Amino acid sequence: MAIIMRINYEKLPYQHEAVKAVVDTLSGHDDLATKMVLEPEQLDESVQETLLNNNQKYPGADYLKPFPQFNIEMETGTGKTMVYLQTIMALHKRFNENKFVIVVPSRAIKAGVEDSLNKLKDYLSDIYNTDKYHYFVYDSKQISELQNFAGSNFEIMLTTVQAFNKSTNVINQEYNEGFFGGRPLDQIRDAHPTVIIDEPQSVDGAKAGKEAIASLSPKVTLRYSATHKDKQYPMLYEFGPAQAYQAHMVKHIETLGTEVNTNGNVAFVQLKEKPKPIGNSLQAKVIAYKQVGDEYKKKTITLNQNDSLFEKTANPQYKEWGRVVEINRADDFVEFENGKQATLGNNEGEAQIWIQSQMEALIKDHLNRELAMQDQGIKVLSLIFLDEVKNYRIYTADGAKKGQYAELFEKIYERVLHSNPKYKKLYNYNVPVEEVHDGYFAQDKATKKKPAMYRDTKGDTKKDETAYDAIMQDKEGLLTQYIPGKPETDTKAAKLRFIFSHSALREGWDNPNVFQIMTITTPKNDLTRRQKIGRGLRIPVNQKGERAYNDRQNIVTIYASETFEQFANGLQKEYLQDGVISNRIDENTFAGLIIKKRQSDADDIGNDTEILNQKSSDFSVPDEQSEQPQVMHKITNEESNTFAEVLKETKITNSKGVVTVQVMRSLTKEKKQQIVNKAAEKGLEEETATSMVDYFTNQYKVPVIENRQNKEHVKVINRNNPYLNDLWEKIAKKVNYRVEFKEETLINDIVNGSNPLADIQLEKMTAVQKRAKINLNKTNVSNELISTNTEHLENSDLPILDNYPTTGRPGWFN
Repeated sequence: MAIIMRINYEKLPYQHEAVKAVVDTLSGHDDLATKMVLEPEQLDESVQETLLNNNQKYPGADYLKPFPQFNIEMETGTGKTMVYLQTIMALHKRFNENKFVIVVPSRAIKAGVEDSLNKLKDYLSDIYNTDKYHYFVYDSKQISELQNFAGSNFEIMLTTVQAFNKSTNVINQEYNEGFFGGRPLDQIRDAHPTVIIDEPQSVDGAKAGKEAIASLSPKVTLRYSATHKDKQYPMLYEFGPAQAYQAHMVKHIETLGTEVNTNGNVAFVQLKEKPKPIGNSLQAKVIAYKQVGDEYKKKTITLNQNDSLFEKTANPQYKEWGRVVEINRADDFVEFENGKQATLGNNEGEAQIWIQSQMEALIKDHLNRELAMQDQGIKVLSLIFLDEVKNYRIYTADGAKKGQYAELFEKIYERVLHSNPKYKKLYNYNVPVEEVHDGYFAQDKATKKKPAMYRDTKGDTKKDETAYDAIMQDKEGLLTQYIPGKPETDTKAAKLRFIFSHSALREGWDNPNVFQIMTITTPKNDLTRRQKIGRGLRIPVNQKGERAYNDRQNIVTIYASETFEQFANGLQKEYLQDGVISNRIDENTFAGLIIKKRQSDADDIGNDTEILNQKSSDFSVPDEQSEQPQVMHKITNEESNTFAEVLKETKITNSKGVVTVQVMRSLTKEKKQQIVNKAAEKGLEEETATSMVDYFTNQYKVPVIENRQNKEHVKVINRNNPYLNDLWEKIAKKVNYRVEFKEETLINDIVNGSNPLADIQLEKMTAVQKRAKINLNKTNVSNELISTNTEHLENSDLPILDNYPTTGRPGWFN
């Protein structure tokens, strides 16, 4: 009988803090309270204390109407679902709250939450020493389940927002019988549940979503996301990308980009940026191979209507393309007379070369990681996202056959696996190639006339649930390591290591042992960089189901369709747009920050202030003043503006208010004191300025990056070490040659030789792969180049351009 590993759940400090922030707020910070504090004035005071403790800004009291709502930020991969399920248990035990509704935006997330509700039921009951919840997934065909909300049982309902956000939904219909002659929704409204919103930016970002949530008549709403859009709700707790990265609670990020150079042998063209209006027409910039001396190099070419790319580049590869017939700003493309298009992000002409190079790199990385981790009991998984099923599997009247990328994968895998004897140590070495990969796609069910078939999808249809069910069903199976000689591990899922899936199903994947992610999609695909990395951020688990913490190997590699610099810059833009990071300080940055001010009596506020719960500070309030009464003080717009001006004057921020990594790394204790003194001169209380410096330092602190040049020399004891010999075999071949020749003889051989071109070595086509580590902090995303590898491409089918027109055969020679 097959034995599947089981995940062990770990008590993590930051998850406990997130739960505590909610419970403390709703208890009025009273450890003995057994009822929720919902009276507006009391609740608002409690909220301000929570914000003070967690260094968050106060947004004003509008969050209280029509019902209290709070934000909790949890980075992808840090256990957001675990946090809000633990919060449900804590609220039930502490306040005897029994009715909860979890609202999610999609079927993918619903499938994941349902899986967690099922698997965590006993565990959560044990650790909270309370009764188990009963949960159900709302189904309009089983509407009677809503009657469970009428009693006093501990109930959790899971639903998508689409199930109740329209008047035509079954849940909103009037019934003459049952439900006491009313709407099914009234069963929920009468219970005044605590509502949990998973990914609120997708649930109630629009008016219809907000009205749908309000229709539940919630007692309080808790909003959990890695990307909060609505900032009007107090942030009770924040564990975002920077905090998770710096706390080593997610994998580090690495990107590998491939730059293909075919030296003009391929008609490559790519739209560089969105076309721009120039006068009454549009102008576009494309990247194409242009003749530069005796070579063809990628250059930026400006195109207008009716321009010829051939004439602009002097490259005969583009001669048959004809002239520009359309420049389209709405859909971002340039079309030529032969029907070819230059589009954003699409490396037309070199796409297949790029895919092959990236897939080979992924397979090599995968196998090398397996060698390093298999003895630790960590199974390595790779995810390859496609946007068309036919690229993985083709269905014909004769049955199913492999698509182009399935065939390409098998070809490369076999070659790489047998390219080095070290891979013979892999447990999976003798597993047939067709068993190491499989597809997870939506399926049409089998009928008498046809078998089950994969289908293209948008990710949120009824048929997509077949894929999500398979993903959840196989989760632990995919984490189980296949070991030859152990029949209990001889399963399809255990042998499977390379997973092909539809890009629209990305939200369904949260497997912790994904170390490699590649996306092969059309330029129109809207996958963001955050979405690309999000499926691989979780800390991996071993065969005991325990998290395996190891910064040197906990790295997710993204095989990007751009350079590592472009990936890092693009990721930073996405983080800035989402408000995840901020490197700019303006006059309102500190407004709303809550600090505590000491006072001698109720009417006379003193000068001493502090921010509670600071993890590190160079300044502290004298102990003898600690007995003075304290009141909370909210930083005013005027105080915030003054402090922002001081940061500019002391060169902490530049003229645009931007904070740089270099400045933060050189921020000494003396420099901080200089800021405080300058602020005091401008009228800020010294202790208030000190608290603001503490906040600023913690908010924008930059982690120390390991210097890869700091290397230690070690003495090799075993000179027969196989790893050393393998390394030496690779590097020993890189030899410099020195050639001596007479100039006159060389010229004579070239001019008068029987075949003057026979011995000319043309520059080879290359794929240059650059690997870089992505570093993240509260202010920016940076990149650190790790390695560069140049692969020489071979393609005998490609014509070679004649760089020497004197041959009399303009354009080509063979």
